[in-house]
Amino acid sequence: MNYDLAGDLLAAVLNDSEPSLIVLDAEFKAAVAGCYRRIDTARHLETLADFPPEDAHCPRLPESPAATRLDEIAHAVEADALCSLIYTSGTTGPSKGVMLPAGYPTANGHTIAHVAGLTSEDTGYFVLPFFHADFHVVFSAVILSGGSVAIRPKFSANRFWSEVTRFGVTWTWTVGFLFSAIRSQGADAATDTPLRRIIGAPIPDGTYEYFEDQLGIDILTLYGQTEADGPLYDTPGRKRRGGIGWPSVGFEVQIHDEHGHELPPDTPGELVYRPKFPHMMMLGYWNRPEATASAWRDLWVRSGDRASMDQEGFVFFHGRMSDSIRRRGENVSVYELESTLRKAPGVEECAAVGVDDDFSGEQEIKVFVVPSGADDEHSHEFTVAAFQNYCRDHVAPYARPKFLQITDSKNIVRSPGTQVVQKHRLLRAVAEEEEATGVPATVYTIDV
Repeated sequence: MNYDLAGDLLAAVLNDSEPSLIVLDAEFKAAVAGCYRRIDTARHLETLADFPPEDAHCPRLPESPAATRLDEIAHAVEADALCSLIYTSGTTGPSKGVMLPAGYPTANGHTIAHVAGLTSEDTGYFVLPFFHADFHVVFSAVILSGGSVAIRPKFSANRFWSEVTRFGVTWTWTVGFLFSAIRSQGADAATDTPLRRIIGAPIPDGTYEYFEDQLGIDILTLYGQTEADGPLYDTPGRKRRGGIGWPSVGFEVQIHDEHGHELPPDTPGELVYRPKFPHMMMLGYWNRPEATASAWRDLWVRSGDRASMDQEGFVFFHGRMSDSIRRRGENVSVYELESTLRKAPGVEECAAVGVDDDFSGEQEIKVFVVPSGADDEHSHEFTVAAFQNYCRDHVAPYARPKFLQITDSKNIVRSPGTQVVQKHRLLRAVAEEEEATGVPATVYTIDV
């Protein structure tokens, strides 16, 4: 589970999964007890009080009968048995529990090891939370290749390059905002680095120029969902900047219209995929048979993502199918609109949502903006007037927002793979702030 969940979001996952056992750190006990009361017996396990210094040799713990028994059980588990539930981040609604088979980590780990060309000489570096599917498959790739992996409890941009050197890291796996944080350390911090390859997505502006052009480190992007971790990958000898990869060895991928027909090259539609081998993807959604049935059509899995594929098979991401706004007879891609508005003067982050317009029966666009930090010497001061002028100059008339609200960066939470804003969490957070203070937020009407 995502350890950042709290309140209603935490209760929703616990009540949906109905656990018979919860293993947690002591710091989460009160939060869990407050929203899930079906388990009333707690057992406190002691931790290692005198952990050896980080550079000291740590002796192997002796084998125990319990460990031997666990190994026996593990070997008896069939590859297609339900192994784990991982809850999706949910961009427009509640998270769904993705049922993954026991063979999933191994099957997708083979793909990663193949794509990255991993050998026993390679050491990976993993800084993301374990509650995503990513580490499950990365760890399998490391085991299958015979290499090693360094793990950090929490990402630190300031320590990244020194720890890469310390552990002899040759490759790492990361996500969009971490690319930017690492890049902010400058090229000098990476002098004589052993790092040679990074797998990650999405790729922010300036990433290729910093890592590939300045440092000579390969960037391999990918596309994946919890439901299937890697239908698309770049490979060292075949990649395209701006894309999200090409169909990997384990999947077939197409772009379909709303009727399930394959679209011609360079035409946006829904990205669909299907595995070539067993155990490459989910068994279905926990407690949601209707959602499971909806995900499959004509033997294809419908991703819910809008994309296009060029003549050479490279795929380009255009946002979530559900994350669009119908305005003035046109469908506005929220993903593309946000990408444009994020470049406006004084804007650090933004998110756009549709609000009902009773007069037209369609929607108007409301944008939430996080202004740039005042201590950032490279930032511009945010003003409504400047934002208004930017919209006139850079946004098509039918896609221009009508309403503007200032918000805090903590309210904008992005899905780790696609970096699409989780709108339901944003709206919930804003509503809770208004309720707590009793003061309605200021909403500006933009004259465009």
